[in-house]
Amino acid sequence: MLRIMFISWQGVRSRLGRSILTALSLFVGVLAIVVIQAGAGAARDAVVSNAVLTSGRAITMSLNTDVDRQSFAKADRLRVLLDGALAPFEGATVLIVDSGNTAITDGAAELTLVKGNLRAVRPFPLHSGSWIGPSAGIILPLAINEAASSKLGLSVNSTATIKLGQVNEKATARIVGVVDDGFKEPNAYAPLDLTQPWVRQLAYLKSARLLVHVDSAVNVNGLSSLLRTEYARVFDTATTPDINRLDNQESFDKTLTVIALIFSVVAGLSLLVGSLGILNIGLATLRERSDELSLRRSFGATKLQVAAIMVLEGQIVALAAAGIALCVGLVSFPLVASLLSQGIDITHQSFPIPAAVVGIAASCTAAFAGSVTPAIRAARVPIASIMRL
Repeated sequence: MLRIMFISWQGVRSRLGRSILTALSLFVGVLAIVVIQAGAGAARDAVVSNAVLTSGRAITMSLNTDVDRQSFAKADRLRVLLDGALAPFEGATVLIVDSGNTAITDGAAELTLVKGNLRAVRPFPLHSGSWIGPSAGIILPLAINEAASSKLGLSVNSTATIKLGQVNEKATARIVGVVDDGFKEPNAYAPLDLTQPWVRQLAYLKSARLLVHVDSAVNVNGLSSLLRTEYARVFDTATTPDINRLDNQESFDKTLTVIALIFSVVAGLSLLVGSLGILNIGLATLRERSDELSLRRSFGATKLQVAAIMVLEGQIVALAAAGIALCVGLVSFPLVASLLSQGIDITHQSFPIPAAVVGIAASCTAAFAGSVTPAIRAARVPIASIMRL
């Protein structure tokens, strides 16, 4: 077997130019397969990460409540009921109030009041400090995004005065954390304390909103039906609430599927070209190698051994092309992932080993498909042809 492999290697070396051209097409095909997996994973993280920060993880539903003096309290009761109803699934229900533009020290930011674990729905990375906890005492804990920190000149443990224009109230706040919430505009987050007088005043002006996130593959229509039923019971109304799906998982999946399909077509065509190249080389050189093959037969080589020589030559070219493609992919992966991320931190992507295995298998399969016909014809070369010399 080792002798057959050595003979095959000599055959590749003797036709080095043709072998390199064939390997090039196989190289492109294998690299395309790796790019499909590595590039698609990095692109998914890059595109989806920012959307998850701004809109929530799949599946996230938004339910808007009516505006009245009891709306915040009713919405909080609804939040507790939904947490209980969705307990078998992994998820979170969060009550938020978008209180609008708020003066903070010498600047302004959009202030969002939160009750519940918002970071379970929108997983903000903490750049410094901590996320907001329950309000304690007269100082309001405040988390701000990077844009607010830069524009307002505030950092963790800074003290600020906030003025809610809607209710003409002032409050003292302490910055407890700086987060990346995916927005370029200044944003701030504070706990929703229903005992605060200014919060009760805000209930006449602003609508409370519930974010309902479920990690499991639940039926979206069934979840919407549950939200409507519980809303009607808590708010004692037949009015249909405004329910929307916030996450963009489905649209991203469709887009990334199309991109992956395009790369797959490119990879398939490249491997097809490589397979045809090996077929062409095998058939083109078969006539000039007939004497060599006949001589090997006369020295005792079987038909199977002659066919194996032709097939192994193609496999050597395929493995060489796949090895070079994987090395290039391994070296270039961090750079490609960084370019695709466009500044978004990608923390869960690593070089796709399964894609590398698939690439090697595809390259070898394409080489076998291209060399099997020349191998069969080579095995049929008659021993008597050497006698004509």
